[in-house]
Amino acid sequence: MSETAARFEFRAFARNFGIVEDRLRAWADIDQIRESDEIYLISPACTRHNIKYRGGLLDIKVLVAERDGLQQWAPHAKVGFPLAGDWLARELAPPLGLATDGLPERIDSARALVEQLAYPHPEVLAVRVFKRRFAFSLEGCLCELAEVEFNTAALATTCIEATDADAVAALRTRLGLDDYTNTSYLEAIRQVTGLSPIPLPWD
Repeated sequence: MSETAARFEFRAFARNFGIVEDRLRAWADIDQIRESDEIYLISPACTRHNIKYRGGLLDIKVLVAERDGLQQWAPHAKVGFPLAGDWLARELAPPLGLATDGLPERIDSARALVEQLAYPHPEVLAVRVFKRRFAFSLEGCLCELAEVEFNTAALATTCIEATDADAVAALRTRLGLDDYTNTSYLEAIRQVTGLSPIPLPWD
């Protein structure tokens, strides 16, 4: 599958996935196991841009469509350091809701990204995300089970993605995920950090 193709995605978060995990492990072999430490940048204004640092690169994906309970995310940028001031003003300031004046002239590292962009702007949160991901291929889809931590808050997540929305929807049903809400990493982090409302006990 092309790295540049916009994919339809269904993702859910829970404490664990029980029978869903059992089915996925029974129906497909694990293709790959990966661990990563990542930094996500979020803000109240940032609702459609998934901005993360991983493996030496700043990776931005944009939510371009929603269809039948699925989301379609398209790659927007994947760049290494240094980040020039004009790039920051063009690519990071708008989705994060930052004014372009006062931005750094250059950012040379992930540490500098947090210290020079997030810390001086209280509305921008830098969230450390640890992932241990188990990848599967099933019925034309890329699938994933993962253990994740948002600033050490532990959750499990599972995902189905493909360029074919119908294939994602069919596998979602077969795995027993129809009762789960589609929740992106961006939205899950927003909920954990209090930027997005969550259902309250009396709702």
